[in-house]
Amino acid sequence: ESKLHAPTELAVKATQTLAEFQSLLNTRFKGLLLSATEPDDGVDAEDIVEPFEDSIEAVTVPTVGPPLGLKRCETLKWSESRLNAIAEEARAKKLSEYKELRDGVTLVVRSQAAGVLGPLNP
Repeated sequence: ESKLHAPTELAVKATQTLAEFQSLLNTRFKGLLLSATEPDDGVDAEDIVEPFEDSIEAVTVPTVGPPLGLKRCETLKWSESRLNAIAEEARAKKLSEYKELRDGVTLVVRSQAAGVLGPLNP
């Protein structure tokens, strides 16, 4: 959708696993998720590669740098964020093991599919 939404405060327990945290984000921010394209959406059936299941990605915002805006969000290290792990071993770890999650940290979340598609309005 290429816009920032109002900030939301979220309190989590350090004893939660990353998988539980990811599930919480997917539930809390389900309005950001994209659904699989269906043929009746004006797209030809042969153009659909395969259905997908979207999820929320999260990245921490460094405390230094310019103010948080769309351009800065695009430059965050989405692919390097350990909070987006898919390996079961990483997802089983407690949040206390992720040094990037601490009191007062700012997280930016987005739809994984929207991140792959890129900005809609360049």
